Amino acid sequence: MPHIVLNEEQLRVIFQSGEVVEVRDPEGNVLAHIHPRLSQAEIDEIKRRLASNQRRFTSQQVRAHFQALEEAINRDGLDEAQAMALLKRLQAGEKG
Repeated sequence: MPHIVLNEEQLRVIFQSGEVVEVRDPEGNVLAHIHPRLSQAEIDEIKRRLASNQRRFTSQQVRAHFQALEEAINRDGLDEAQAMALLKRLQAGEKG
């Protein structure tokens, strides 16, 4: 597999950024995005959330909630408060 070896300065930029870093060619075109490794604090937070009793939703459920919200907003002209109330009902398992 082809690969590129980064120099020390490039590594420092990636790991000290704390966020996704864009890799660009000399003309400024984006070639890739590098995601730095998670910090120990981020790993601990993920573990804490997974260990909690908070309700979780699959990506399919989230997409369905967004679709139901969008349809209701377009059909009924819901304001923000009404949309939030509908979202809470959807999350509770009620039909929109």
